[in-house]
Parts: sequence; structure tokens; C-alpha cells
Amino acid sequence: MDITLIFLIASACLCVALAVFADPLFDGSNEMTRKLGFHRLADFRNRVRKPLVPVARIVLVLTAILIIVLTLRLTR
Repeated sequence: MDITLIFLIASACLCVALAVFADPLFDGSNEMTRKLGFHRLADFRNRVRKPLVPVARIVLVLTAILIIVLTLRLTR
């Protein structure tokens, strides 16, 4: 296999993994924001969480699908 194909497949897997673990990653980054002293920013992020996380998941899954389709077309 070509290194480019391996990189593209790994990128698609990374997108899927980020989509699966979006909630814990969001919580962890918000906690880190609070520890750094940006409490108002963390509060803002909590307010926009409900509409933001599902959209981010959809975009990540669509990106993974696009990468896989382009990888399959590249191998032809």
C-alpha cells in the first residue's frame, strides 16, 4: 500500500474517533479552560454546547466518508 493511502485511511479513522469521543473531549477542554482562568469563556461554551456538539459530529462523520470515497477513487 502506498503511504498516501495509509495516511488518508488513518485520517478517516481519526475523524470517526473524534466524532465518537466528542462529549468527553468537549468536557475535558472546557475543564482545562476553567483551570486556565477563562471562566466566562467556559460558561459561553457550556451555553452553545447543545447545538454545537451534534453538528460537529455530523461534520466529522461526513469528512470521514468523503476521505474514504476519495481514497477509493484514488486507488482506481
